[in-house]
Amino acid sequence: MALDVQFKTGLLWQDTQHKEWIKLLDKLKGAKKKKQDHQLFASTISFLVMYANHHIGIENEYMKRYEYPERNFHMEEHRLFILRLKDFREKYRNFSDEATLKIIESMTEWVYSHILENDQKLGEFIIKKEQPHRLAVK
Repeated sequence: MALDVQFKTGLLWQDTQHKEWIKLLDKLKGAKKKKQDHQLFASTISFLVMYANHHIGIENEYMKRYEYPERNFHMEEHRLFILRLKDFREKYRNFSDEATLKIIESMTEWVYSHILENDQKLGEFIIKKEQPHRLAVK
């Protein structure tokens, strides 16, 4: 599955992880239609935990390294997302239709509110910061 251009930030690591996020969302929606939700529930939760720990950690490191001006706001969004994920895990320990709908809703909201807005800005900022280094290497 190709990552829709609207989601691309220009950073390979970020785009690759976003692609996996969107692919999982599409897979989860398809499973819901085919009544295969229970098969994806555990892997979805595992992916969300990995995403939160790995992806957000990388973004936070880049924001610190380059002194991203919107770092506090962006990191607060990450913190709130992780809290939402923890709350979800506590409330929905086992598969249910309600849990699947909540995952789809939460993931869709995150894609459209965070990736399309905040990660786009962060990607542009990082690329500008790294551009002088890329030119110097050539």
